[in-house]
Amino acid sequence: MSLTLKEKIIESLSTEAITLKNSVDQFLSENSFDLKLLAKNIGLANLQNQEKLKQAFHSLQKQIPCFIDLGIIDSNGNHLNYIGPYNLLEKNYKNTDWFNAAISRDIYISDMFLGYRDIPHFIIAVKEKSQEGTWFLRATIDTYYFNGMLTKITGKSKAEAYIVNHKGIYQTYYNEKNVLMTQSQFKDIERFEGVKFQEKAKYLIMTVWLEKIDWLCIVQIDREHAFKDLHQFLHIGIWIFVSGLILIVMTAFLTTNHLVSRLEFKRRSIRFLDLKLRQANRIVLLMDIAFGYFREFKDTLMNIDSSAVCIHDLVQKGNLENILENIENIRSEVSDSRHSIEAFLKFIKTSDPIIKDLNLNEVLNDLIGFLNNELQSKNIKVIRNYDDSIPNIRNDLSQLYHVFLNLILNAVSEIQHDGFITLTTQKTSNTVVIEISDTGQGISEKHIKTIFEPLFTTKPGSIGLGLSICAEIIEKIGGRISAHNCCGGGACFVVELPIKFLHPITINNI
Repeated sequence: MSLTLKEKIIESLSTEAITLKNSVDQFLSENSFDLKLLAKNIGLANLQNQEKLKQAFHSLQKQIPCFIDLGIIDSNGNHLNYIGPYNLLEKNYKNTDWFNAAISRDIYISDMFLGYRDIPHFIIAVKEKSQEGTWFLRATIDTYYFNGMLTKITGKSKAEAYIVNHKGIYQTYYNEKNVLMTQSQFKDIERFEGVKFQEKAKYLIMTVWLEKIDWLCIVQIDREHAFKDLHQFLHIGIWIFVSGLILIVMTAFLTTNHLVSRLEFKRRSIRFLDLKLRQANRIVLLMDIAFGYFREFKDTLMNIDSSAVCIHDLVQKGNLENILENIENIRSEVSDSRHSIEAFLKFIKTSDPIIKDLNLNEVLNDLIGFLNNELQSKNIKVIRNYDDSIPNIRNDLSQLYHVFLNLILNAVSEIQHDGFITLTTQKTSNTVVIEISDTGQGISEKHIKTIFEPLFTTKPGSIGLGLSICAEIIEKIGGRISAHNCCGGGACFVVELPIKFLHPITINNI
């Protein structure tokens, strides 16, 4: 067997082992985080209510149907509330291994054990402290779901994948056989960094430890089977290479360079055009806002001029007592103007995309403060219906500024004078919803379906890019935007944003 073929097998096993490890780590981390978030947000008092616990359980199952049951347990090991298929409400866990281990940790993930139900399973327990004392939210992971997930991860690979704990006890099925909690070929394994390759008489084995728990991911393949497939692949490859060499050489030299250069040129042209269109839309928005700031600066200069005239008159009359008051007025006007200029420059400055935690209530408040002059000059009042309990989201602040600035200025344009803009925020299961409604004339029913299309506009002099750019930005970050008319008149734009940031590459693969 050539070294190259063996290296390919090792590389393939390493890739599969790392993929398995990352997927299981992500599964455990996300479900631990969801349980911690549920315990913290809902609280002990609500979770002791059977209906509230049932709602929380169904909410978790809608996201990932991987849970068997949920239990609320106090610091003495007593079950305070339980939802699931087993009769466990009267059970006490004070003397169990998992409970004694969970007491000293905020999040605990157990090994497979039998427990009161006498069935192999493992649990995730999160610890919370409240006025009533320390308590635990415990969830049992569905063993069939977990093993099915591992099968999907390995896919059509001919390698066998399974997991053992640090003592070598099976935590998953092996070769589709239920060997849970039995001893594997591994015993008393010491933890190591990275992936580790082992070559044995019958198997080639790749191992890697999980991050959150002392479980070892193992991917192995039968030596004879692996090398046989690679030999066949090599023979087929040689035949294809020889038979197609002439055709490949001819077509490659004639077409490849030309096609690649044309495609690259078109790709760059599209990106350049998209950038220019966004910049044009941004300039239009900022020009509208700038008029309000220019009016403020004009008033400031008039006030400074009036104070200067007063100072001149007081000096001529020899009355120096009121000069300081006029000087303070000038300094105050200059300070206010400086703050306004700094705020304006902050919003017009372009910045590289930065993904960070954002509170949407604060983002909207910043925009309203920025647009305060425009709103006051048109006597438009803003009603804030914020949900203070909405979680922070991970996203790009500059992109969200662009979207919400477009929508708020659209509302201002529709109202023109004397009206209201209502900003509403609320949380759903895995998104935050923002509604921006106005008391304008609303949207014509025939235009609602086409309002987000490029170059669509009903405003004289508008280039019709604002809403289409908003829709493109929201779609790229995994959100949704829609529009409808309010019952009492006016239009309402609804933006749904994911709590967790979705990279455009991830979205395209969903």
